[in-house]
Amino acid sequence: MENQLNALISVIVPAYNVENYLERCIKSLQDQTYSDIEILIVDDGSTDQTDRIRKKLAAKDKRIKCLSYEKQGNYGLSAARNLGIENAAGEYIAFVDSDDFVGPRFLEILYQNIVRYQADISVGRYQKLDERKTTMHRNGKKEQFPLAECLYVQQEQQYRQQKELFERTERTKKHHDSKMIEQYTGQQMLEAWYHKNFETETVVWNKLYRKELFAGEPLLRFEEGTLFEDVEFSLYAIRKAKKIVLCTEKLYFYMQRKGSIMGSRLTVKKVTDSLKVQRKRIHFLQQNQCIAAAKRCAVDYEKYAIRFYFSAGETGQKKKTRAYVTKCFLEMYAFAISGKEISKRDRLILILFKNLFCIQTQQEK
Repeated sequence: MENQLNALISVIVPAYNVENYLERCIKSLQDQTYSDIEILIVDDGSTDQTDRIRKKLAAKDKRIKCLSYEKQGNYGLSAARNLGIENAAGEYIAFVDSDDFVGPRFLEILYQNIVRYQADISVGRYQKLDERKTTMHRNGKKEQFPLAECLYVQQEQQYRQQKELFERTERTKKHHDSKMIEQYTGQQMLEAWYHKNFETETVVWNKLYRKELFAGEPLLRFEEGTLFEDVEFSLYAIRKAKKIVLCTEKLYFYMQRKGSIMGSRLTVKKVTDSLKVQRKRIHFLQQNQCIAAAKRCAVDYEKYAIRFYFSAGETGQKKKTRAYVTKCFLEMYAFAISGKEISKRDRLILILFKNLFCIQTQQEK
């Protein structure tokens, strides 16, 4: 790719105890077809070999920079991302989680679109993966490989095929790209929340942001000390953006693993932080006149509460967790069940849960 304006992209990679994943993540960034990048690896107080690995990688590639806190410690994903933002030298910023990886055209496509359509945020879709293994032929033999690695190889092969196709004629390339693009204003994206683009809007690592978004009021940063920080950040980023462009191609590989924040067992903090951030989202959408979106989120909030209710035993504080979840469910019930946004099935689920389980929980107090 011929880099338009030669703009530098800062890729922020928070890293905490990811010795088995970090090299794969960084290699996928080093192999990007868009090469004008800096990779900021923020060590969040790792106790394994993560720090040694990132320093080894940085010694071989001047684009990699190692960032650390002034005082060593595990401050969380939000603090690591915020440190990266403060040290980013690029005109654009992307976030990649250290146990995930990206396709070879991840930055190229996001950058092309943000420039071509003069957007503030460029978005791509993503593929969920797990740690299962699958069979792949190599050197004429069948061998077991992690499924994630096989998909990465497939992405590289697809890229080469696409490149050959694109190079035939400029007209073919433009036709291909135009079919894959959707454009929104920030308000339109908020109004579509939890509807058309649910899986692309709530996370931060499938996007490219203009650095200007992180300056001025309201100051765009991640709330520290809480889980599910992506959701609130995304709301404010989308509201602040004048234009958002969405590519329907899957560019990012999201790894679901047991040792990650999302893959670990349910805790009281996960329950309280999840419901807290979802309440904030509902109130935010209401304040921004996105009532239909707020109602969709309210229905989802109630369904999360139901799941937490039946999984409360995992927290080790079953009775306390169920009492808290019941309280949250009842506070949102009237808003969630009103309006045409809720399906007949979901309405029935909410009514049955309220009349059967909420009453029972309240009687047990």
